[in-house]
Amino acid sequence: MKDGRVTAVSTKGNMSLDADSLVLSGHGANADALAKVRVGDPLEIEQTLGSHTADLMQMVVGAGPSLVENGSINVRSAQEQMAGDIANGRAPRTGAGVKADGSLLLMVVDGRSQYSAGMTLKEFAWYLRRFGAVQAVNFDGGGSSEMVVDGQVKNRPSDGAERPVSIALGVFRQ
Repeated sequence: MKDGRVTAVSTKGNMSLDADSLVLSGHGANADALAKVRVGDPLEIEQTLGSHTADLMQMVVGAGPSLVENGSINVRSAQEQMAGDIANGRAPRTGAGVKADGSLLLMVVDGRSQYSAGMTLKEFAWYLRRFGAVQAVNFDGGGSSEMVVDGQVKNRPSDGAERPVSIALGVFRQ
């Protein structure tokens, strides 16, 4: 969509977009609702996170589950309704933690390869804790797990190459 109007409808990805266009993607019931939209239809987007406090936030990162809380390993995959294979399977992992002194800890673990099997969420939580995390959360893993420092990939992504991703966490020098 662009300027409040639907410009294209597709059931496939990898479309060309203008810099100021938006993509709406739906799955399940949301895909059914979007199937009724036609090119030229006016469309308005209203965003809410379900609470007044959350709606006031300027930036939110989708992540989960929580791995370390108040210095203790507490993998909350069941409480956060993660599938069992995500929690218990070994896979490449990406996560962030905060140390007691307030410094940020970013970690990537390779997996699904001959040199690394990856980690379960519990193993990953233990590893983050071992490096000093008192709070930690899991990010998207698998083939999306990648760390780039000064333009150089520092790990071995499981896909064998960099994967296109729509969202990444960037940390930059001032």
